[in-house]
Amino acid sequence: MATLTLPNKEHVVELRQLLRKDGQDSDVYQLKTTSPTLLDGKTPTGFKYIQPEGGPVIMEGTHVPDHTEIVESIMLTTEFGYIIRLK
Repeated sequence: MATLTLPNKEHVVELRQLLRKDGQDSDVYQLKTTSPTLLDGKTPTGFKYIQPEGGPVIMEGTHVPDHTEIVESIMLTTEFGYIIRLK
């Protein structure tokens, strides 16, 4: 299970990989942050984005900041909070 640490000068911002039901690694990550606030929305072209206080912006169709993975989708769930699918 991998954890991607994202750049932020004020808070801890991590994407923690979730496991599938069979115990194997998935391509889905849970956003974990110590930031008390978070901006979210959609660009004029329809891409979803989220930004914890102090950054970075995580946006569909772009690379995860400081990493090679690309954000495929962003979903807000009641069980896990923000879930990000990477490819």
